[in-house]
Amino acid sequence: MNVNSKLIKLRKRFSIILISSVFLYPFIFLKKVSSLPKPITVAVKKVTDRSGAPWWKPRFEEKLKSILSTELSSAGHFIVLERDEEALADLEEERNFSYSQDSKKKPNDQMLKAKYIVRASLNEYQDSYVSFDLKVTNTQTGVIAYSRSIEGKVNSNKKNESTSIKTNNFSYSESTKVVKNVVPSRAIRAAINEIAEYLDCVLYIKDECISEYEAKDERRKRSNDSFDMF
Repeated sequence: MNVNSKLIKLRKRFSIILISSVFLYPFIFLKKVSSLPKPITVAVKKVTDRSGAPWWKPRFEEKLKSILSTELSSAGHFIVLERDEEALADLEEERNFSYSQDSKKKPNDQMLKAKYIVRASLNEYQDSYVSFDLKVTNTQTGVIAYSRSIEGKVNSNKKNESTSIKTNNFSYSESTKVVKNVVPSRAIRAAINEIAEYLDCVLYIKDECISEYEAKDERRKRSNDSFDMF
């Protein structure tokens, strides 16, 4: 067999491989896409305070709920359902208006139901950290499917102030410690972000990240053994 014949055969084989790849790639891609889990439907409740933190304000409940909902939505793995009372009233009014001319449809037959309800509450505040309790409830069974304490570091805002008075016959000095109760915004935001990442791990991704969170939780428990909680 001469060199030209070998080259012709190699070109034919290469063409067959190339054509096969072109036709098979879309099917391989579609198979990978179809194997991905569907987005998880969740309803996020207001973030409440059970610690009595002096800096907590009522508006934080909706604000932190909104931040957590946004983080979950931006992950692309969740369908976050609106459960705000005012928003639900608006949705109900819109559905009633849309179905007013079609008696065969019920106003609520298109309403999605959440698979999980997400609740987070601030349970402890000290000089060095904040701690949130997270509970994820399965709406079909009513069982708490996942629970976890999420901590965020806080930079305490303490400083010493001194007062000094001097006269010809009298001198006086005093040092006092001033504590300013400021909102630990960065620590709270870090904790909310970790809540979103944890939910993404245990509800959707479900890979080795679960073991990483379990190890992190064990370290947290060991470090908190010396805390007097009561």
